[in-house]
Amino acid sequence: MVPRKTARGLTALGQARRALWKAYIERFPAEPTWGPATALSYRWHALDNVGLVVSFYIARDGVGVFIRGTQQVPNEFVYDLLLPQADQLGARLGGKIGAPGFTYRFWTSTAGDFANPVDWPWLMDWLHDAVNSYELALKECLD
Repeated sequence: MVPRKTARGLTALGQARRALWKAYIERFPAEPTWGPATALSYRWHALDNVGLVVSFYIARDGVGVFIRGTQQVPNEFVYDLLLPQADQLGARLGGKIGAPGFTYRFWTSTAGDFANPVDWPWLMDWLHDAVNSYELALKECLD
């Protein structure tokens, strides 16, 4: 079944995603630096100096965070870069580095009801705290 689009071209799910990201940006004043609210299921912060991205997302059953390479960086490079620090990163962030060909590194998530705006504040706080932890851990471990 194809989701029904509204007159503005977004599905109800797309509208809900954009509304959550808009609220996220309003809640955390530094976030607009990383771009406007969209109907996508994810946002990301690029750590350009090392070719990595801290990616975070909303899903129907929760939210999550993981590390990946930028578009120009192959998965093998990310694996090789993070492998020497895998134990330290795993202890700090949870999750595992994953197999060499795996795209999402140190993926972690929490369950929540994205469809219920009452849950948004704690889901947004969880994401924000996790993203900050990931960025700090990567900066400290890779410097």
